[in-house]
Amino acid sequence: MVDLLEQAYGDELAERTELFARGPHRVTSSAGRELAVAPLTELGALSARPATLLVDCAYPTQEKVQELGVEAYVDAVGELRAQRLTALEQLRPQACVSLSSGAAKVFADGSPAPERTRVYGEMKWRDELRMLELCPELGVGLCIARVYSASGPHMTKAQSYALGDLIEQARAGGPIELRARHRVTRSYTLVEDTLELAVLTSLTTDADRPELFETGGEQVDLAQLARRVSLVIRGEEPELLIAESDGSADDFYVGDPARLAQLAAANGLELTDLDQQIRRTADDG
Repeated sequence: MVDLLEQAYGDELAERTELFARGPHRVTSSAGRELAVAPLTELGALSARPATLLVDCAYPTQEKVQELGVEAYVDAVGELRAQRLTALEQLRPQACVSLSSGAAKVFADGSPAPERTRVYGEMKWRDELRMLELCPELGVGLCIARVYSASGPHMTKAQSYALGDLIEQARAGGPIELRARHRVTRSYTLVEDTLELAVLTSLTTDADRPELFETGGEQVDLAQLARRVSLVIRGEEPELLIAESDGSADDFYVGDPARLAQLAAANGLELTDLDQQIRRTADDG
């Protein structure tokens, strides 16, 4: 998001952007501009300033459900929700972008999922509902991007995600190991495409007609993805070491890209294909 804003604002980036996170620190943009990050508790201090756009990316990941325990996790999410809603009420920005997760749909549909995914999904689903209620009341244009599988630079904990892990294995050379003992299918959307489309949509949608779209693209299982990664990264077909199936259910997590494609066409945005997504993720810049 900072890189997108930098493309728009250039040297005015720091003057026109305020960043908030759990604790204070500093970040450096891809072009080398340094920005201060304030704690979320200070978000309300902006109430005297006019705000055009609020982009909400703050959320504890589902791994935190196990680390904190369900009750503490729900409390942490509740605190973030309260900060977000207070900021909206005080700032009354023209528009708001909120990043959700496909796990919200998994919960709402009652699909089988591990406990951490169900808890995470329920919290995301409840946040979606509250934002869809509140923003029209406040006259704020809202776009919720329900993210499934994201690609692109700045991926944290790359080895924890299929795409990041396969890229690292391809770079290392030798066979590529697929450790999942059941079929895993994903569809990737470049994070830049998701954010750019969400921002454009939030700024142009009527406040009383909030938008929610799901990310998605070409559907690939892990073997197909590993092959594409190897061809992009090292220009050769890979040797695959595939774990023996344990008979468990397929992991099919792909979203519904129909609305995404409609919005992209309406905004003149060409969505990035899978091979280029792999290159962008590997280049990390």
